[in-house]
Amino acid sequence: MKTRMAIFLIIILCQLLAAELINLNPDPNGDPWYAGGLRPLTHSDSLYLQSLPKLRISADQARLERPSEIDNSQLPYFRPIFSQDGGSCGQASGIGYNFTYEIDWARDLTADTPENQYPTHYTWNFLNGGSGGGSWYWDGWNIIDAGGCPDIATYGGDIATGGRTRWMNGYDLYRIAMDNRMLEVSSIFVGDTLGLTTLKGWMNDHLDGSEIGGLANFACGVSGYEWVYLNDDNPDPGKLCVTRWDANMNHAMTFVGYNDSIRYDYNGDGIYTNDIDINGDEVVDMRDWEIGALIVANSWGATWGNDGKIYMMYRLLAEESIDGGIWQNTVHVIRARESYSPIATAKVILTHDCREKVRIMAGISSDPNDGYPDAILHFPHFNYQGGELYMQGGEEDEDKTIEIGLDITPLLSYVESGQMFRFFLIVEEDDENDIAEGTIDSLSIIYGQPDDPQEFAWYLDSIEITETAIGYVDASLIFDHVQLPDQTIPQATPDEPYAYNFFATDGTPPYSWTLLLDYEETTGSTDYPVLNTLPLEFNNEDDGYRIYPLPFSFPFYGETFDHIFIGVDGTIGFDRNSINCRSESNLISTRAIVPYGADLQIFPESGDCVYTSGYNSMTEFGIQWVVSRYDNDDFDIDVMAILHSSGDIDFYYNEVDQSSNWVAGISNGDWINYEIIPISGSNQIPQNYTVHYEPPRDPIFLELTEDGTLQGTPTVPNQSWELSVMVEDFNHIRAEKTFEFTTGSYSAEQNQVPYALELSQNVPNPFNPETIISYSIPRKGMVEIEVFNVRGQKVTTLINEQQEAGNHSVVWNGRDKSDKACSSGIYFYRLETGSHSETRKMLLLQ
Repeated sequence: MKTRMAIFLIIILCQLLAAELINLNPDPNGDPWYAGGLRPLTHSDSLYLQSLPKLRISADQARLERPSEIDNSQLPYFRPIFSQDGGSCGQASGIGYNFTYEIDWARDLTADTPENQYPTHYTWNFLNGGSGGGSWYWDGWNIIDAGGCPDIATYGGDIATGGRTRWMNGYDLYRIAMDNRMLEVSSIFVGDTLGLTTLKGWMNDHLDGSEIGGLANFACGVSGYEWVYLNDDNPDPGKLCVTRWDANMNHAMTFVGYNDSIRYDYNGDGIYTNDIDINGDEVVDMRDWEIGALIVANSWGATWGNDGKIYMMYRLLAEESIDGGIWQNTVHVIRARESYSPIATAKVILTHDCREKVRIMAGISSDPNDGYPDAILHFPHFNYQGGELYMQGGEEDEDKTIEIGLDITPLLSYVESGQMFRFFLIVEEDDENDIAEGTIDSLSIIYGQPDDPQEFAWYLDSIEITETAIGYVDASLIFDHVQLPDQTIPQATPDEPYAYNFFATDGTPPYSWTLLLDYEETTGSTDYPVLNTLPLEFNNEDDGYRIYPLPFSFPFYGETFDHIFIGVDGTIGFDRNSINCRSESNLISTRAIVPYGADLQIFPESGDCVYTSGYNSMTEFGIQWVVSRYDNDDFDIDVMAILHSSGDIDFYYNEVDQSSNWVAGISNGDWINYEIIPISGSNQIPQNYTVHYEPPRDPIFLELTEDGTLQGTPTVPNQSWELSVMVEDFNHIRAEKTFEFTTGSYSAEQNQVPYALELSQNVPNPFNPETIISYSIPRKGMVEIEVFNVRGQKVTTLINEQQEAGNHSVVWNGRDKSDKACSSGIYFYRLETGSHSETRKMLLLQ
């Protein structure tokens, strides 16, 4: 059973605070220059950043002549320089400057009034732990993507009453905020000349021929950075220019322009060059440049730098951070929506005395009689955060109660227009010591525009919030649902470039497209396996974990791993942040394999232990949890997970006492690709219950672009695959469908008799679990293709038959003649035709 998440973001925001803030301004009476405003990065951050589209300049754009200098801070869309509060640099740069600029440009509004400026503290107060901690600019962008952002006039000032702790109260205010939204976030690698050209093109014309260009956000170290006053050889003498940042990444700022003529003599030879090796690494690249600089806008007030801005040499885009460069040689750019209006919203009133202990979610079911939703929507601004404060952030009893608005439009992906459905509000509470109190007080769905709303209200009594509280409203809405019509995918010809454009109807274009990775799930009943068990020791018998190397490389959702993190809490993860999956929302936001995720504990005195099968097999690796519930050694759990070198996964259930507070399944952690087992969270688990996951067999040569183009060059003939495709419209409403993709025979031209025997390099190489070996024979005859290991021992025979002259191919699935998976390593494949033989080398990564 699978449930897909309707979700705007693909990241869980963690509540870690940044390093201690330091005021770097030597003037005690001046604006504070705060460093230390970035929180530590998490695994979820890494997944999010990897998923961002990479902005690349086209060949035509790269050839365009551009101005030698641009300063977009002089445009009316750029907000005047201001001074940040505390560690809010991420939101000052990402919201105060960049989002304000982009949405005002999209709407052609000037950024010199509060109505056209966007506050730092609306997003920051959700992210700062209630005490002024740090955040990244994309944290705020994700909040705006999910729920919008009020302008400063609506918010009541850039900081507003309540300072760093206030959460906005009032559905009407949240509804106004929902109209101001993100459109897209992209990254640019700027560590080489192509990246610099891309960034300059973005600043010139948004890389699409617009009359106006954009801004870019970046991070750097400011605790000990170096700057100089430009000499008279510069077009702007006397102005300050950064020549090196500090290695400790602790501040975010904004690039607003560039000047190709700014220069600084790094090696002191009296000349300025971009074409000689001045750093002695025997390579001439941007790290040797002494000419050209970007313009940086900071949020430390107008007394810093050059009236709040400063030059920064191009060289620092390419340098490693330890050598004075910017963070990861990467910048991030955004676009804002010119207009947006949600189709459906929820008005919620709830009371709680510790907001960091609660998470607010929404859900939907197409059956109005269901007690739990088919799909769940998470919100990055109500996710166990905000510190140990009342909901509004104040200290009065009235601050415990808050009225908020949620955009629930994406949930309409799971119901049809005019269909009666059930909407759910889910409030989870993480309160181990049971000291916090709260209630869901009111819930309603609002459909239509603010001047003519239709409201579906919940008339039940308040619901106490303990662990999980659920309220619901039944409704039926008329809306335009995006459709993915039936369409025949044309057959592809091997070794010829292929492209097909998918199309969608209805909904609100533009559409975006995704190729889904679906594991095949099979359930059944099998005798519980017996492991050759090796007991494991953990760093903590409650929430501990253990890093363990695998005897093979394990493929999982398109990546391979040679070690895993085994958690006491019934989870197999791939880093320290993925070992405690105790709920469905934890699982789908974490790359993990979870046979039984719950709050578990090892009681050695009761015989509890976690075992592995060790290195007894090069094709299978097992983990068995014989443990108990936290603080309850009478609760018995005996479950097992077995990982196969092929990427297959098996779950086995021997004995589990009754409990509904658990989760099981697998997930890529991207909010889209995951599987939840049918009995996850069930009170009853049949003994010897099993679940088998088989990884997707997607054609490795194909990709689906965001605009819906299926493209690639097939390398194998006469094959078929099922492709799961998802389309999302402008309102984040989605549709999915599975299509068949096939390859035919080689074309007549390709099948012309080859001039000579030829054995091609296998594709892909390295490979896992299978690879394609192509070859050509000039005349009819016996053909034999065999695979050998590095010791010269024959592993298997792939072909031993008479074949016609022409082009041929064969697939090796990485298994030997006994159908056992081969271990990782180098293998040789040999083609023999009686009169000729040829051998090539390949690498298997199991």
